[in-house]
Amino acid sequence: MKSILPIFSALLVISLMIYSVVIKSTVEVQKETIVNQQGVIEGLDKTNRKIKVERDEYEAENVVLRDSIETLNIVIDNLKVALRNKENEVDRYKRDFSNKTAEYEKLKEKIRQLSQEKKINRSEITRLEKDKAMLKSELESSYASIDKANVEIDRIKKETVQRVTTKKKYTALSQMVHKINVRFNRMVPRKHESRGDISSLKRKNNWNFTVVEFFLDYPEYRELLKKQFAVKIFNSDTGVPLSIIEENPRFPDSSKDTKRIAFDYDGNMVELVHQNFSKKTGNNYHLQVYLLDNGQEIPIPSGKKTIFSNRKLAK
Repeated sequence: MKSILPIFSALLVISLMIYSVVIKSTVEVQKETIVNQQGVIEGLDKTNRKIKVERDEYEAENVVLRDSIETLNIVIDNLKVALRNKENEVDRYKRDFSNKTAEYEKLKEKIRQLSQEKKINRSEITRLEKDKAMLKSELESSYASIDKANVEIDRIKKETVQRVTTKKKYTALSQMVHKINVRFNRMVPRKHESRGDISSLKRKNNWNFTVVEFFLDYPEYRELLKKQFAVKIFNSDTGVPLSIIEENPRFPDSSKDTKRIAFDYDGNMVELVHQNFSKKTGNNYHLQVYLLDNGQEIPIPSGKKTIFSNRKLAK
């Protein structure tokens, strides 16, 4: 019995050691799982924030075009209401004109009958002639009102056609910028035009030129050959574009400040050099490609590319 007790004690100690190791291992696995889950959650949060930022940026960038379409919808609806009201107004004028015309004809007939009687009642005829003259004046006024309302109806119809045409155009432009894919080949910030590539912004200005190369991909690329485009570089912190031709207060008659490089697309890779010699005080800068339409700048969603993030060259 005494010899069994030490063996049992040893087995108990070994069992407790094994249990402790298993428990410790399980706890470590659980900790690792929790850490991984937290990493996944943080990754999803970052992805969701990025998607939200990109969506908000896109919506903000296209707010002009979107507002134009929404404004046109309101204008078109108002024009339809105005047209309906004017057409109802013309119907009232026509009914009134018809009633007065019938009344006028009755007065003429009554005057004719009185004029043929043996004993002519001159005073009655005179009174009826006055009524007839007044009614004739009202008929002329009604006719003028009908004519004026019809002119307004024609104007409303023409304006409605113009507004609907403009809305279709803006809708087509909105669809076009959605389908255009700006495929960047390279974007190189430099101190000098042909050399001095930089990887970060220094306190002393070292960024004066930006070499930009990109392709414009589109299902019906021939449609783009008729279009004009532009490129701007922004201080992302302030939303202010960098000047290309900078105003010089010493030369007030010099070229005006230019914020964009405009170009006609010819089907080839776009090659541009943006230059700006001002001190770069911002931390973040980006480039935006626009579709131009009668001077209006429509941002292309895929045409936005970060250049510097926290003063470091974006990858």
